Amino acid sequence: MKKHPEVTETTRRDFISAFCEYYKERPIEKITVKEISEKAGYSRVTFYNYFKDPYDLLNQIEEEFISNFTKAIRDNIEQDRLLDNFLYTFDKLINENEMYGQILLNNSYNLQFSKQLQNIIIPLALKNFKISPDNKKAIYAFEFYIPGVISMITSWMKNERDISIEELGSIIKGILKEGLLTQVM
Repeated sequence: MKKHPEVTETTRRDFISAFCEYYKERPIEKITVKEISEKAGYSRVTFYNYFKDPYDLLNQIEEEFISNFTKAIRDNIEQDRLLDNFLYTFDKLINENEMYGQILLNNSYNLQFSKQLQNIIIPLALKNFKISPDNKKAIYAFEFYIPGVISMITSWMKNERDISIEELGSIIKGILKEGLLTQVM
């Protein structure tokens, strides 16, 4: 008997949603397949049809978000709109995948996700600004700058987007183009 794709995806999303509720509150090591399954309303056997364990579930969430993020950023680069649309793209992805954004960026248990984003953004930024990947000075500068941008976005989300996205973008662009002190004085 063949499963209906929409039913399969709904079941998968139910497991992800249940996991996210737990992961917002505690580290992955303290989340069990049993409690995820019970909260989602399915058996543990059904869970294992989709995921190996909670780590695999988190990995699939990360991979899906990163895939969508990378595609959207690449689209912006191809249209030469990286700086103008980076924040809008990021915000749109977070809004479309609200539970992903909450656990991937706002969760202190998942620090490696920011590093994964950084590893994607830096090569794309180098390409956008037509900077050689062999330019060590540029690599160090981006290694400093990109985590700051990710941290700003994370703080903005934690603060319930207390300033407009345009204001946040203006601060980020100002720091990039004019330096930090021009934005705080």
